[in-house]
Amino acid sequence: MFREFLRGIGASGRAMKLLVSARSVRRYAMMPLLINLLLFAIGVPLLVWLVIGQVGRLMPAAGFGPLRMLMQIVVALALVIGSVFAFTAIGGVIAAPFHSLLARAVEEHLTGRPLRDDPGFVSGAFRSIITALGRLLLFALLYPPILATALIPVAGVVLQPLLTTLYGAFVLSLDFSDPVFERHIPKLRDRMRYIGRRKPRYLGFGLVCVAIALVPILNFILLPVSVTAAAILFVEDNDGL
Repeated sequence: MFREFLRGIGASGRAMKLLVSARSVRRYAMMPLLINLLLFAIGVPLLVWLVIGQVGRLMPAAGFGPLRMLMQIVVALALVIGSVFAFTAIGGVIAAPFHSLLARAVEEHLTGRPLRDDPGFVSGAFRSIITALGRLLLFALLYPPILATALIPVAGVVLQPLLTTLYGAFVLSLDFSDPVFERHIPKLRDRMRYIGRRKPRYLGFGLVCVAIALVPILNFILLPVSVTAAAILFVEDNDGL
């Protein structure tokens, strides 16, 4: 079990090595990298600047002083963390077609054989909508109870961040696995079952995704590295496909 956990943790490192060494794979990572770079380098600072400005207008320096500065710091930190996950989701949607090409290139490079044709645009779009709705339902069912644990006296201070991190690891491992899953595991419930049977591996992978997302500068490479890592994990487990 611990070995599988370490295998999941190491997937992102193996992905970085592959992206550096394999030109046939690296060229498909350029567009997700650019999209991620624009979102994180421009979107996050712009959002923080706009909201901090609003806080400043609501709390003039003359009347609030240190409290105003403290509120701006707290709001800025909350915005950075929240916007990282929000922009990761947005970037995943924008770069979805490029992620599919990247995952395909990883599979072909590692297996040494061409893949069968992808599903048509209409069927693929319909499947993506169904998957997105399934994830939305999952969010509605799981996230409010996780937030509510913060209300538990004493234990909530530890329990809520822990559950949020575990939830983030699960969601990101599922999101970044979608490009490789879409050719082999069409249904959302089957994808969740697949990950559920490999909990230690995908927990390790998801935790690294969360860590990369929260580290400034490093989060620029989150999308291409994590999609590549998810494809590597799948191929290592299903090389006979």
